[in-house]
Amino acid sequence: MANKIRKIVLIVAVLMFLMVFTGCQLLKPKSDTEDRPGPPTAAAEHSSKPEAPLFIYYDFADVPFPPQLRLESEDSFVYWTGSLKTGLLSLSGWVDADSLCSFFEHYMTKDNWRFLSLLKARPILMLFVKKNRYCVISISDGIKTNVKAWVAPTIDEISRQDVGS
Repeated sequence: MANKIRKIVLIVAVLMFLMVFTGCQLLKPKSDTEDRPGPPTAAAEHSSKPEAPLFIYYDFADVPFPPQLRLESEDSFVYWTGSLKTGLLSLSGWVDADSLCSFFEHYMTKDNWRFLSLLKARPILMLFVKKNRYCVISISDGIKTNVKAWVAPTIDEISRQDVGS
């Protein structure tokens, strides 16, 4: 009788050990969609992970930032009245400063900003312009890389706002 109890306890212990180390996958019910593979997508052919976005917009819908940068709300401010929107966005993250220059030069021009100049010093300064706004981007290295983006209206836009009031 004691041997039977030992065998049962041993079998239960082995089963529990197997369940813990296999992540209980044997007990997980399958959904009906798991059995039917769908058509492969271009992203699924290259990787099983979902793709991360290439850029993120914050308060300005045409100033993109890499997703590795995080917004520093306490150091940022945005002011808008009517159609005039201006301010400073401050971000930081673990991104190489030179790769950030390439990022902004590429993606800002895709959002119809015209690249005007680059001051390659520390901090790096980049200047972009649109029809009615300027954007100055400052990139500085430290423990983390800090990015500051100032968006301001052109003088002509300010004059139009004053006349319209």
